[in-house]
Amino acid sequence: MRIVQRQEDGIVIADLEGRLVAGDPQKALQDTVEELLAAGKNRIILNLSELARLDSSGIGELVASVRLAKSVGGRMVLLQLSDNVRRILDVSQVLPVLELFDDEADAIEALSGS
Repeated sequence: MRIVQRQEDGIVIADLEGRLVAGDPQKALQDTVEELLAAGKNRIILNLSELARLDSSGIGELVASVRLAKSVGGRMVLLQLSDNVRRILDVSQVLPVLELFDDEADAIEALSGS
């Protein structure tokens, strides 16, 4: 999995590309989130528009990352889920603990007040 970071108004947008599955991809997301939070960057958007595959380990890492951000006073939201990824998260019953946005501008606006 590839993670490309960019910033908009002090908010980090991490574009995830590829597969968020057990092993190196899961660890890459974990490391990225921990590094951002350690650097005081606690408003994060995970753009999943190019995420091709998600397994149970990836789901666990998404939820853990959201909770970690919240535990340090931050906020993390998910952006542009494909129908497949949304379906997987729905079946896994984790959608209620995640904030989802379809439009990047709306996600940025939501985090701007945080």
